[in-house]
Amino acid sequence: MSTATVITTAAFSHPGYVGGRATDVPISEVHAKKTGTITTLCGQSALTWFKFWEVPFATVLGNRCPRCVAAFDELLQAEADRRRRSFHPARKGRPAGGSSRAPGRPTTLS
Repeated sequence: MSTATVITTAAFSHPGYVGGRATDVPISEVHAKKTGTITTLCGQSALTWFKFWEVPFATVLGNRCPRCVAAFDELLQAEADRRRRSFHPARKGRPAGGSSRAPGRPTTLS
């Protein structure tokens, strides 16, 4: 799950500015929600809540839901781990400790 598919949502909004552009901004507790779902990362229904497409969840400085923050941080960590694994494809599937032994090949003692 990419963090690009996470949007900011809140129950209430008011007119404000984002990047010098007039738009609605959240004024109640801010939650994170995956696109295509009706619940926030913390499990609350956001079906009737405002969606703030122009406001990345990571940039919200105000009142963010602590459970959504924790879940979002887990998504960030999982995405970073996935990118690291894809950056080093030769290391995939190797045992911890960097053994050069081929997978499935028995180890012999001398």
